[in-house]
Amino acid sequence: KQKVQSLDFINAEVEKYEYVATSESKRVHISKSSENHTFHTDKTLLSRVISNMIKNALEAESPGSSVEIGVQKSDNMLHFYVHNKSVIPKMDALKVFQRSFSTKGNNRGLGTYSIKFLTEKFLNGQVGFVSTPEQGTTFSVKVPIEEITENQ
Repeated sequence: KQKVQSLDFINAEVEKYEYVATSESKRVHISKSSENHTFHTDKTLLSRVISNMIKNALEAESPGSSVEIGVQKSDNMLHFYVHNKSVIPKMDALKVFQRSFSTKGNNRGLGTYSIKFLTEKFLNGQVGFVSTPEQGTTFSVKVPIEEITENQ
């Protein structure tokens, strides 16, 4: 496990997709309500999870749209979320975390499955999403944190 700053972490994740988003006339931005906390986590696994969330949100959007990422602390959990305006149809929502399920064609469908698998099996976290016509879609990942004191 590595020592991580939550805002530095999501900034690095956004930078990975800036070129892709710009080339597709889309934007990824960080929520102004995002909070900075120092915590320990498996940075590589968390990066894979958050990257999949951003990639899926960008793929769901049309040119001119934006995707928002944020992080907030709630109890002893850090809550990372990615929001976009598109809505997941109800029938697809029921299968979204199943291995090999994809609305984007063959040889796809490991993204949301890996988000759930890595978060729950290796990061001891929780995964969820909400998708409504009024609010769009928000995928969230909550991971437990032990905040680091100055002595650690």
